[in-house]
Order: sequence, then C-alpha cells, then structure tokens
Amino acid sequence: MYSSDYGVNFYKNFNKFIPADVVSLGKLTNLPIYIINPEPNEGKINNFLENTLTGYNESGAVIPTKICSLKRGIIDGTVLKTVDLVNDDKYKFQITYQGSSTLKYGAKNFEISSVTYVDEDDKPHDIYWTPNENLFQPETAFYLKADMVDSSHSNNVIVGKFVNEYMSNSKFEGGSKVCLEGFPVLLFMEDNIQNTDASSSNHTIFLGIYNFNLGRMSHCNLGYKKLDLSKCTSISSENNLGIKSYLTNEGAISFPHEYRVAEV
Repeated sequence: MYSSDYGVNFYKNFNKFIPADVVSLGKLTNLPIYIINPEPNEGKINNFLENTLTGYNESGAVIPTKICSLKRGIIDGTVLKTVDLVNDDKYKFQITYQGSSTLKYGAKNFEISSVTYVDEDDKPHDIYWTPNENLFQPETAFYLKADMVDSSHSNNVIVGKFVNEYMSNSKFEGGSKVCLEGFPVLLFMEDNIQNTDASSSNHTIFLGIYNFNLGRMSHCNLGYKKLDLSKCTSISSENNLGIKSYLTNEGAISFPHEYRVAEV
C-alpha cells in the first residue's frame, strides 16, 4: 500500500526518467509503453500529476479531470518514439480518476475517455478508439488500473481472460466478451510545466506497471452496442500497432435486439 506522502517523495527522488531510461525499462520488461500527457499548467509540478502522486481524503473531494493526450511508446534501437491515438490534435481526450477507495493512495486508477468532437456545422461526433484492434473493439473510454496498489485486483482480469477464452467458441461470438479483461503496460506521465516566461519544461514520470482494461462502460465489447465502421470516419494515426480511432456518423451505433452478455 502507498502512504499519503509516498508518491511525492517518489517523484522528488526516484522516478524522473529520461527517454533512455524508458527504453531500458521497456527492453527489460518487454511490456507495451504508454505515456499520458496532461495539458500543461503554471507551477512547479503539473497539478493533475501532483494529485496523482498524493493521497487525499475522498470524502467531499472534487475529482479532477484534465484534457490530455495518450501516446504509445515504441522502442527503435536505442530511441524512444511515440505514436498518437489520432491523426490531428483537434480530437481531444481527457483523464480522470477511476474508483473511490484508491483515491487515498499515491497511485491512482485512471479512466481515459474521448471528448465528443463538434464539427463546423455544430454536429457532434463521438470518438471511438481502441489501443489494439486485435484485443478490443473500439470504445469511448478505457481504464488504466493500478493493480500494484492491491494485487488481488488483478484477479478480476485474470479470471475475465480465462472466462472469455473459455466462452470464445460458444454463443458469445463475434468479438463480444463475457467479462472485463486487460493487459499489462508500463505507464508514464509527462510533467508538463508552462513557465511564467512562456517557456515550457517537462519530465517523464514512471507511474508503474498498470493494466489497460475494459471498463464498465465497454458496451461494444460486452455486446450491448454495435459499432458500424462503414458509418465512421477513420481518424487513426499511421501505425501498425492496431491502434485505431473513429469519428461516428449518423447511424454508426446500433443496439442488438438481444442482450447477449453481462459483466460477471
């Protein structure tokens, strides 16, 4: 468990990484690398990051939400490269904390969700995305779970993966899942600071090994919604990692007549 001041001390003393450190850790663990980049703010430390690395009383607390980008880190020899979720920064994402009991710890669970895009004709378009099209159907939001806070939490995704694989050849076909599941990643956050002289600076902060999870709102993966990609516009960045993002157009979302699955 994390004490209330553990995260700040960890930040001050240990987990400022340079790209070479990220490369070394990625090669050592062979885990996918993801980097959260909250919008910068003035101050000595990004306020969202500061809240992330400190514990506080959840009673009456205002849960912060921050516009951000989420990038996949790619190791190319000794160089760290990044891949964006979308092909234009006008498409926005936001980050907030997920869960309640873990708010007290210096390691938080996150929900990363897309922000509805409004076009020049004032028409709204939801953004559906997936970190890996071979694992998950696109959703508007996914969870990043800090199972290192309580290792028993990882039982949820382990059991979920087992049940989903067991049921894969049954009536639950076509990509729908029976349970929530995820995969382990190395998670970093950029400490972007907007200085008073208009310059900017940043550090790469290692948050730990997280699980990139489906969440309770994973309606497409759980079979409650169906996304018709022929009625969507791709806004994916160029990549061969299975990272896909789509703008929904009229008629892109439908609801199956039979509710086929439910979270176990």
